[in-house]
Amino acid sequence: MSDHCVDSQETFLPEKLAICVTFHFSQNRLAYLTQAGARFHKLARQVSLHVVTNTDRPEDIAAIRACFPDIHAEIVVPGHLGHPFLLTWIHRRVLGDIHASDPNVSHFLYLEDDLKITEANILYWLRWEPVLSRFGLYPSFFRFEHNQQGHRVCTDATRSENISLLPHVRVSEHAAFVNAPNPYQGLYLFDRTRFGEFISSDAASPDFGSWKIREKATQGLTFFNVPTGCRSRNFVLWDNHHGIDGGALIHHLPNNYAKNPTTKFGTIRVEDVFYERKLGMRDFLSRRTVKKVLRSRELMKERV
Repeated sequence: MSDHCVDSQETFLPEKLAICVTFHFSQNRLAYLTQAGARFHKLARQVSLHVVTNTDRPEDIAAIRACFPDIHAEIVVPGHLGHPFLLTWIHRRVLGDIHASDPNVSHFLYLEDDLKITEANILYWLRWEPVLSRFGLYPSFFRFEHNQQGHRVCTDATRSENISLLPHVRVSEHAAFVNAPNPYQGLYLFDRTRFGEFISSDAASPDFGSWKIREKATQGLTFFNVPTGCRSRNFVLWDNHHGIDGGALIHHLPNNYAKNPTTKFGTIRVEDVFYERKLGMRDFLSRRTVKKVLRSRELMKERV
């Protein structure tokens, strides 16, 4: 599968990017943190990095900073949390304060400590965000892992899906943004305006949404103000020649689902997760199918 980009229009990296990562300290996970942050300093012309952690031991802080040899990491150690799972929510305050105090920050990124993000991911999002924002949507990322055979497999999808039965936005004859059934991506990326919408909305509350508390920390605007006919605001780029766009793919570094034979996650190869097949009469005999098609076509009234 090629790491192509469906459109070669020139896109520039952000002027100033604020990044926040939550890291519940573990010696065993420092290697993931190092890999995750290897390209942080390349993701924008200026980058500020904050790492929220649960330890203030000097040797632990030094170990965290050593994971980022190319960029200074500002370490944030909160006081009483009430529950350890709330550590993931401290980033709201960190990025919110930056949004309020530094008008030069153009983009905001929050991500889990084991996701490898690159310039290609940022450029993909920047290229397509203005297109999808017309529909109240935004580009999503898609987590993958490497299995023992070296194949890329889906972290969050457990079966292949026909995009004809999913809400989607056409960008060419062969390519479309697809509303995946499971929109989890382990991060969110917003420009300044969209982050302002988020931080002042109900979506910024731990009480919003149905995911578990730690997963909710990454959902951003996924389920807030979702357009009619859509499952979420997250859409991922796919085409029927190359599969999911390379800019949308994010490596989940532990590969823990792919290595676990008892879970249904990490079993579908990335190139097999979506396909397109026109619907026949037999498909329409299903009431569930009819509802899916109507939902998709309502979105498709205006084509890109």
